[in-house]
Amino acid sequence: PSYVTNLHTLLAQTVASDTALIKNATATLNQQYYKDPACIPALFEIIATSPDQNFSAFGNNAPHHKIRQLGAVELRKRIAQGDGKLWRALDASIRQQVKTKIVATILAEQAAIVRHSTSRVIAAIASWDLAANAWPELMPFLQEATSSPTAAHREVGIYIMYSVLETVIEGIKQQISGLFTIFTELIKDPESAQVRITTVQAL
Repeated sequence: PSYVTNLHTLLAQTVASDTALIKNATATLNQQYYKDPACIPALFEIIATSPDQNFSAFGNNAPHHKIRQLGAVELRKRIAQGDGKLWRALDASIRQQVKTKIVATILAEQAAIVRHSTSRVIAAIASWDLAANAWPELMPFLQEATSSPTAAHREVGIYIMYSVLETVIEGIKQQISGLFTIFTELIKDPESAQVRITTVQAL
């Protein structure tokens, strides 16, 4: 917990109004955290648990959804960097735990900007794991989300698909026809303009 707490504090400092604090926090993150595979599950923990009330330390009064969003941006970078070096260095059970929890977390997230950044995290993981057949649960999850009666869940599902298609080709070739069947339905979504717009972008 102290590792996650310290990481959360440093992320909050990077959005403070004090330039020296930002510089010191950024240097500490780069030197002590972002080279360590343990930062991946810790950043995910911040995305999943940082509450919505304002974070008043250091006088920056940053809303926690901003910290969650920053955590998601940094998590995507750590997973994507160096041919997935940090991601692959994690124990397989930890990687599976992150993958299992992140799909539940994104559906529960209320802030659209955090959902979008978390979708990019999922796409980054997919870029390594789909081709290796290491995430068979992802496509069934996306099919379930995009057919949900809840518009917000359909929006999440299609945005993840859009992000994955930007990043991944290997691992989904055999599912392209199924994706187009989904897109045919989503492009006519009667409730959400965002679903229709993102479907056009994905196509």
